[in-house]
Amino acid sequence: MNEVFGEIGPVKIKLVGFGKLHKHLIDEVNIRSKVEANDLDLIIYTNADNNSLNNYIPEISSDKYNLNFDEKSFFYKRPVPFLCTNLFHPNKTCEIHLLSNNKFSLKTKIKQIASGSIKTTVENSYSLFWYIIFVLLQRYDSTFIHASILSKNNKSYVFAGTSGCGKTSLMSELMLNDTYKYQAEDFGIISSTGNSYYCSKTLTVHDSDLQYDNPLLKGALNCLNYSDRLKWKFNKILRDNNPRAKIPVRKIFSNRIQDVSKIENVFYMIRSDIKYIDINQVDVTELSRRLTSVTLREMKSYVELINLINANSPDNYIYPNINDILSYTNDIYINSFGNVNTFQLDLPFETSPDEVIQFLNSKGLLK
Repeated sequence: MNEVFGEIGPVKIKLVGFGKLHKHLIDEVNIRSKVEANDLDLIIYTNADNNSLNNYIPEISSDKYNLNFDEKSFFYKRPVPFLCTNLFHPNKTCEIHLLSNNKFSLKTKIKQIASGSIKTTVENSYSLFWYIIFVLLQRYDSTFIHASILSKNNKSYVFAGTSGCGKTSLMSELMLNDTYKYQAEDFGIISSTGNSYYCSKTLTVHDSDLQYDNPLLKGALNCLNYSDRLKWKFNKILRDNNPRAKIPVRKIFSNRIQDVSKIENVFYMIRSDIKYIDINQVDVTELSRRLTSVTLREMKSYVELINLINANSPDNYIYPNINDILSYTNDIYINSFGNVNTFQLDLPFETSPDEVIQFLNSKGLLK
């Protein structure tokens, strides 16, 4: 078994295991040489077997036995079978045992390829890993924000919004300027004190992000292995859809990374049927409401899990409910953005990243 220590923002992690899934999770974390056992927030065992369940005695089941749980642990078969312990006990180390699943036939694989739904254990584990991080961030009065974040002169600029609003392409265009440093794409991390943190989550590059000929994104595709390149070409040519690839951040931006900085400006981006770019200040309460809605959408796997647990759990169990999640996340946004500039940035559908940058520079908002 291989042990690797790392962190996601302030969350401290140990990965134990081997193989493809273990390697994938290593790409997701910011590697550290060592983390003291008492400081660990999360341990993930990537090659667990049924022996991991020997001391686990479920008390309640839900979702046709796909989910069962007791007061401190739950076992869920989706997206991959795993046992999770102490996720909601802030003073204890959370442990996840990802169980090996070899029941995957060639026939099933062919059906998935034919339908365009190519899922592997690695890909299925992806949403699981990040909603666990979302919960653990609460231990540090921090939370997730669906945004790209860059830092300049120790000040961070947050570009938030729903999928497809142009966060990734704008971030990559700004990174062509050496004065910017990378902090996050897609999974931003912010604290109630107004800090933003580097997130090592692999960069998601869609084919649509390449339409502006950004050399950083085009060069990122050269980091793909042979099988991932084939998958990209298959989806683009034969299925005529918008393929995506996940690439480790340091392979693209090397050492141009900022660990922590103070938030300066927040831009909530909306694509609209308008002729010209428009920007207006937005109330922090309204911005937080919008961002909380986006977060709930991005954390849909977690929301499903919590709903299933709350449907059957006794009142004395400590699992949160959806209202708890919404309230906590909204409060973090309000506190984080209380002393920063917050804007709604309305963009015509066909606006390029360069046009957005020129507009923001003309307003003096990217100093």
